[in-house]
Parts: sequence; structure tokens; C-alpha cells
Amino acid sequence: MNDEHVQEIMNIISHSGLAKGLMFQALSAIKEGNNDEADKNMKQADEELVISHQAQTNLLFYDAEHNDLNVTLLMVHAADHLSSAETTRDFINVIIEIFKGGKHE
Repeated sequence: MNDEHVQEIMNIISHSGLAKGLMFQALSAIKEGNNDEADKNMKQADEELVISHQAQTNLLFYDAEHNDLNVTLLMVHAADHLSSAETTRDFINVIIEIFKGGKHE
């Protein structure tokens, strides 16, 4: 694994973590009745997840082309961060809709 791969992995971890932090800020905001702040934080969280996904996609394309990446604990850790951030987003979106009085299907 080269330095570029490590950087992509660290991008997945850091941007997924930033996204989760923003999501919990959104949850706090909605609990206080601040819908605009909650929406702003969720939008920023989604932007962080896009960056994280792009880093993961870069690694996937590299591996598909070169077939020489070895799965490491760091890679698994990064994938776990991204997956948990996506799950967190789904749950917090539902909670925000409940607080806003909306119907969620």
C-alpha cells in the first residue's frame, strides 16, 4: 500500500467522522427547535460523506485496475466508519422528520 492509498483511507475515516459529528449537531439543533441549523448541519454532513465516498471509490477503481491492494485492518476500519456514518444519517433523518412533525415512510 502506497502513501496515496493511505491518504485515501484516512480521508474515508476523517470525513466520515466529521459527517457523524455534524449529524449529532443536527440532532441537538432539532431538539432545540432550530430546524434551519439542523438542515444546515445535515447538508454539510452529506457533503462530507460525498468526500468519503469519493475516496473509497478511488480505492475501488485502483483495485479493479491493478488488483494488488491487500485488505488491511486500516481499510476495514475505514469501511466501518463510512458504513456507520451512513446508518447514522438514515436514523437521524428519521428523527429530524419526527421532530418537524412530518411523516416518514
